[in-house]
Amino acid sequence: AASASSKLFGVDSHAVCAVAGLRFDAALLVDECRRTAAAHRGRFGEPVPAGRLVSELCARAHTNTLLSSLRPLGASLLVAGHDRFSSFQLLSTDPSGASASHHAAALGHNAPAALELLRRRYRR
Repeated sequence: AASASSKLFGVDSHAVCAVAGLRFDAALLVDECRRTAAAHRGRFGEPVPAGRLVSELCARAHTNTLLSSLRPLGASLLVAGHDRFSSFQLLSTDPSGASASHHAAALGHNAPAALELLRRRYRR
């Protein structure tokens, strides 16, 4: 099993992500995050909103499910970010290209146990 630190990645000065699933696919998605963040910062001079970042990732993942020449990506991401529009956000992606917003979330093999712990201890 990989350590927790090998599944956490900085995306930009305002965003980080955690990955679960196939390592190679996760690395592709993290690189896609970083490219999207850098392109947005270069074009607009400010950090990319977290929702936009996740939207771009989900478009890529969904495209892979549609084209017969590509295989679906086998990784999910949790993206935490801060921007001037939405303050703090926690968003998730899944291999189908779907996304969701969360107050608290977990991914991977131990997600059910982690979610149960969050349900018992987390207060909004």
